[in-house]
Amino acid sequence: ERTVASLISLGAAPGALTDPCPQHPSGRTPADLASANGHKGIAGYLAESFLSAQLESIDLKRGAGESFGTKVVQRVQEQNTAQLNNEGISHELSLKDSLAAVCNATQAAARIHQVFRVQSFQRKQQKEYVDEKFGISDEQALSLIAVNAKSHKSGQRDEPVHVAATRIQN
Repeated sequence: ERTVASLISLGAAPGALTDPCPQHPSGRTPADLASANGHKGIAGYLAESFLSAQLESIDLKRGAGESFGTKVVQRVQEQNTAQLNNEGISHELSLKDSLAAVCNATQAAARIHQVFRVQSFQRKQQKEYVDEKFGISDEQALSLIAVNAKSHKSGQRDEPVHVAATRIQN
């Protein structure tokens, strides 16, 4: 426990992945490894540290997420320092710390969900704007380009056939 706490407080990445293997094609995080080996407390601590680091890296345009992420990271670092300074580390998390971890995770999930919703909405608006501006969707434009390229490649310059093919695809 002390080793993990000191490594995290010194800047070790709590979300680093192991090499992929057939059982875990995308790798495993330190929290996954700790949990698999029966170290549930350390796994929870590593997962919370990773979540805090992710929150710090998310850049919300309004700045609310940055201040929240900074507060969470400061709290985790304070806990690390307190654990390193105390000689007797209890083997069970107190109810207060457990509730704080759940609260942090819930708030983080809400903020991450908010960022994804905003990005999704912006992508949708951008797509609608492009469709309105040019009067044609991306798929329709690609089909026109494909038909045009085929007719130039094959040397066919039969305009009525070309027009009919374009109308069918649109």
